[in-house]
Amino acid sequence: MSLEWLEPDKDTVDHIIELCNEPVKGKKTKPVDLEPCRKSLTNLLIEVWEVYRTALDDWEARNDPKIYQSIVDEAQSGDDPGYDYGDMADLGFPENFDPYKEWFSRGRGNPGTGRANRGKGPSTGVAVRPLHPVYSLAKSWWIQAAKQEGFKPDFVRPTEDEIREDAYDWRYYNPSARFLLKIAQFCDERFTPDNCVSAYDQSRKIRSSGQKQVQA
Repeated sequence: MSLEWLEPDKDTVDHIIELCNEPVKGKKTKPVDLEPCRKSLTNLLIEVWEVYRTALDDWEARNDPKIYQSIVDEAQSGDDPGYDYGDMADLGFPENFDPYKEWFSRGRGNPGTGRANRGKGPSTGVAVRPLHPVYSLAKSWWIQAAKQEGFKPDFVRPTEDEIREDAYDWRYYNPSARFLLKIAQFCDERFTPDNCVSAYDQSRKIRSSGQKQVQA
């Protein structure tokens, strides 16, 4: 995969900057001018694409039935794996660390695509979990590079009797919501506001769980 292919075109960067600088309908939220961060934004898009593709490959290796079964068959064959990870002994891993379980086994729950969608909207058929590390990068960039206070994407959600593909209206999104959605859709155009809300909610759950463990 060449870097030339990964390089986002000027129109993509222009579009993100333009959306974040548009007024937010019905709110007093101020637009955000990302023009001074143009070069950094371009670099971010390259980075999130690479991170997303790596996370997607990992998700497919764990959850695609054919790929997963081939890994299981190889692990259970009893043959010499050819590599025992012995050179990792001094890297601080616990004694009972299992590289296969940590890196290749399936996670808990149902990994089906689109299962993290909110509401009753149609599934887009795209896996949401690979979006999580993209969300983390977008949040860090928004705070550190764009110099914004906090990262709280606010999408206007449809009511129960109004759920349809066009129920969301970007004019009501705050700038960080517009930013997150466009970053996600740069990785895969099928990502929806529902998917972004799911990534945001999951991030809060992980952060909350970590805080509880520290307090305990």
